[in-house]
Amino acid sequence: MSKNRQAGTHVAGVRVDLTPKHQLIKQLASLFDASADMDQLTAVHTLNPEICMAALSEPCFRDVLNAGQFNVVDGVGLQAVLKLRTHHQVDRTCGSDLVYDLAQMCHAAGRALMIIGGTSNRIEKACARLVELFPNLQVIGNSPPYTPHLPLINQSEIESLITKHKPAVIA
Repeated sequence: MSKNRQAGTHVAGVRVDLTPKHQLIKQLASLFDASADMDQLTAVHTLNPEICMAALSEPCFRDVLNAGQFNVVDGVGLQAVLKLRTHHQVDRTCGSDLVYDLAQMCHAAGRALMIIGGTSNRIEKACARLVELFPNLQVIGNSPPYTPHLPLINQSEIESLITKHKPAVIA
């Protein structure tokens, strides 16, 4: 087991870590330490039943999820199943809440945060809210159109933004 993960289980072939939120935050914060390699990619997936079911029918998606360093419980349906299966308390780490913790870490480290996905109106509101909370935070938003397969032009635009801004976090 990796030093980053607490024991977990599998749902629909997807590894689910039972890492409590406070432990996850502590481990993610350590990645912002001066000695940390900021070029190292750390993937945090916040899982819900829909994501697990999509992974069941899409082996490549399942492989991407299982390659992540952290696969934490987000959805209440997944939380309920795991409580029944493990007979233990299962913490939820909602991605929509986690972004605030990550923004605080980026702000403190003087690093950028990039948000990808959603409508352009929602991205603008999310970026504005984060800058309101963390005035010196550099937030980059990108709202490609939703399609099952991202068109190459959108991929190129996102790659250019990542290269230009070198965000510490992409959410």
